[in-house]
Amino acid sequence: MKDKQNILNKTNNNTSDVPDWIINKWQELVDLLAYSIDVPSVLIMKTGRKYMEVFIASRTENNPYQIGDKEKMAAGFYCERVLKSKKELIISNALKDKEWSENPNLKLGMISYLGFSINYPNGINFGTISVFDNKENKFNGNFIKLGKHFRDIIENDLFLLQTFEHKVPKEVTTIAEHYKKITNQNKELIKAKEELMKVHESLEEIVVKRTQQLQDEVEGHRKSELALQESEEKLKAILKTIPDFLFHFDNKGKFIDYYQENKNDKLFLKSEKFINKLLSDIFEPELAAKMLKKISEAIYDGESQMEYQLLMGELKHFDAKFSSLNQNEVIVSVRDITDRKQSEKEIKESEAKLRELNATKNKLFSIIAHDLKSPFNIILGSSGLLIEYLKEFDVDKTEKYLSYINSSARETLILLDNLLNWTKSQTGQIKFNPKILHLSPIIQTILKSSYSLAKIKSISLNHIQAMDVEIYSDENMLKTILRNLISNAMKFTNPGGNIDVSVESNQGCVEILVSDNGVGIDNEKLKKLFDLSVDISTSGTSDEKGSGLGLVLCKEFIDKLGGRILVESHKENMAEGIIGGSHFKVVLPINK
Repeated sequence: MKDKQNILNKTNNNTSDVPDWIINKWQELVDLLAYSIDVPSVLIMKTGRKYMEVFIASRTENNPYQIGDKEKMAAGFYCERVLKSKKELIISNALKDKEWSENPNLKLGMISYLGFSINYPNGINFGTISVFDNKENKFNGNFIKLGKHFRDIIENDLFLLQTFEHKVPKEVTTIAEHYKKITNQNKELIKAKEELMKVHESLEEIVVKRTQQLQDEVEGHRKSELALQESEEKLKAILKTIPDFLFHFDNKGKFIDYYQENKNDKLFLKSEKFINKLLSDIFEPELAAKMLKKISEAIYDGESQMEYQLLMGELKHFDAKFSSLNQNEVIVSVRDITDRKQSEKEIKESEAKLRELNATKNKLFSIIAHDLKSPFNIILGSSGLLIEYLKEFDVDKTEKYLSYINSSARETLILLDNLLNWTKSQTGQIKFNPKILHLSPIIQTILKSSYSLAKIKSISLNHIQAMDVEIYSDENMLKTILRNLISNAMKFTNPGGNIDVSVESNQGCVEILVSDNGVGIDNEKLKKLFDLSVDISTSGTSDEKGSGLGLVLCKEFIDKLGGRILVESHKENMAEGIIGGSHFKVVLPINK
């Protein structure tokens, strides 16, 4: 009502220039036109110098205009265009038309318009017939014809008024012309009546057809209700037998219903505590948000699915399937999959363990069949030559073959020791005996035992001593770690190369660094360096064979000692002038 008052202002109804019997006639016309076209408002607007006035308004239920309402000209109303152009105007939907999107009539909800100019016989504007609709209306041809007929009737009435109640216009000079005008008016009235009858007949057919449809629909609804009741009873019986939980949600995540009261004891909460509550009232914010997202997906796509966990004394796993019921509701089927998840976890762990054991078995067979065989071939070959040519070989040659025998025997001993330690580690038989140790003597002992092998390759072994560090650790494990790291460095260092071993104390930890200027390790092998199940073994710079077991054992022992191992390496590339080398840093806690 406030919007209407902002557009139209009340004024006294001035109808002095049109007699009552014509006003009553025009009132019937606009009522009939509104009824025939099925619109909320039909008006006869009368124009003045400064204002437009509602002269006649249809007596329809939702007509927002009243007789006497008026508004200043140039306000942008539909009828102003009609008055200016003196042509009919059709606007199907002003909301979709940029030219009329700011029209004042939109505030009253009138988005469609059909208008005809009404003129005096001398061509001066009297006003308009204005048809308004609050919904999109394309106004078919019959409606336009009907509006034109009513416009012609009103213009004929204006003609008669000027002819008989005022002076006769200059254009009309004879009674015959008056009679001809009236005759034409009657013809137009008869034609309008015929058009109206056609509309009424069409409406009657529609009403009869629709009435029959409604009767059929009522009967169909009655049968559907009976079938629905029977179906609901069957559904309730079925729901009691299925293992899933069934929940009913709206699109805001509110619990509407729960259909299996017989499973109440298995729920996170009793059903009466969550019905008509939101997901966010029941679950943690993160889980509630995920469920609400799945509800939206189901409404949009028809279905969605998710898995989630709840702590119900123990951790439970659930699988939820969301199905759209309509545009605002979903049904959720929830199944407890805790046992299945546990089984899947156990199967995966068993498969992983089996793969690991199988790879380890294959690796061990490879070590025993190949890596142990190679050193023994060297020992047997070298010792055989010594036996056969002992008297012929000079001291240097004899020393050379003895060195081969010694280094091969030492490599074999290290390999056997690694195999034994690794087997004990895997079976839980290795003992952890920590005590206070001095690192420098241990490093010197390992280096001393490696000098003979280093001498063969002319490799310089250097112990860079800063200060002796005490550490609480297991001596055997520590020696195994150092022995393998130094042996690995010698294997991949070129003859004439250097290997440095240094120790630093840093924030409660000791850092043992074994560095070489050898050929280095490429990035792909570096990632798999401590994985025994992957075969990344590479021959040394003097074609030494290796199993990769030593580094794997180092990693396991360092983990048992509570430390960690870090590796940096650069692959040698002589063509590009890149010097290779590897740096293995073992970080161990100093104290218990």
